Amino acid sequence: MKKQFAFTIVLATSLILGAGCQSSSKETLLMGDFFTGNLVSYKAGKMDVIASGFRGADAIEQDGNMIYVSSWPLGKVWSYNTDTQEQKVLKGDFTTAADFFLDREAKQLVVPDMLESKIHFLKLNDDGTATVTKTLDAPTKPESICRGFDGKLYVTMINGDEAGDGGINVIDGDEVKEFCRGMNSPKGIAFVGGYLVTADETTLWKVDAEGKATKLAEKADFPTPIEFLNDVAASKDGASVYVTEMSQPGWMFDPDGERKLWPIGSDKAVSPKTGCVYKVTLAGKITLAVPAGDDRMLGPNGVSVAP
Repeated sequence: MKKQFAFTIVLATSLILGAGCQSSSKETLLMGDFFTGNLVSYKAGKMDVIASGFRGADAIEQDGNMIYVSSWPLGKVWSYNTDTQEQKVLKGDFTTAADFFLDREAKQLVVPDMLESKIHFLKLNDDGTATVTKTLDAPTKPESICRGFDGKLYVTMINGDEAGDGGINVIDGDEVKEFCRGMNSPKGIAFVGGYLVTADETTLWKVDAEGKATKLAEKADFPTPIEFLNDVAASKDGASVYVTEMSQPGWMFDPDGERKLWPIGSDKAVSPKTGCVYKVTLAGKITLAVPAGDDRMLGPNGVSVAP
């Protein structure tokens, strides 16, 4: 009887968590939910909503009591003060503010405007405002930025619709130069363990200092079906990344509008509730970090590790 009972527990656990066990990370993850506009934290199996009202949330990063968030469909970058709960628009006239890089040392955000093919440098002022100090041309369709090899900034480039024309560029001074190609539509990017790691539809790529890209994980490697890997964040362990599985976002959008989200609560917006977060090591081991199914996080996009 005891053996049968133990087997039942193991079987039930495997069904809940899938083929990959759930990660027991002690890190606190921050996530921006694209559809609900919730900013959520997750640690040790507990999810909390930090704030709401950030629809289309893309990048999310924290520095002290300030959380910075971008919105791709609304073209905005916000700050949110966790002490005062004040939400402020730092710049609201982007076309598609994508996955920015928070440069804590220089006190600036480096923001790709994807559809405009521009990269904007926003100085974070002491009074809580931001000032554009520089804008670079970055054809075509820059999506996500991180600091990588030799302290330089690297940016994922979606480019056109041709398979394999996407990749990564490097910002060298005021020039945005090609670093590697061979990807389809790369999104989030992080630098960890001496590699750039980027999410490309249903593939995770690992790129070395010479620009050689190898597949870190593919669709068949994940414990449950995936459709749309999006943002990537480096773990503090220095040997793995977190990646959001946003699932296909078509259900979120009103087809009669341009980048227009359905209202929250609309019966037209039917979520598959498959959005989640995985942890992937540089050796390719995959575990579930944040499970799917929570109404507070229907479409996770941005992810970062709290300081």
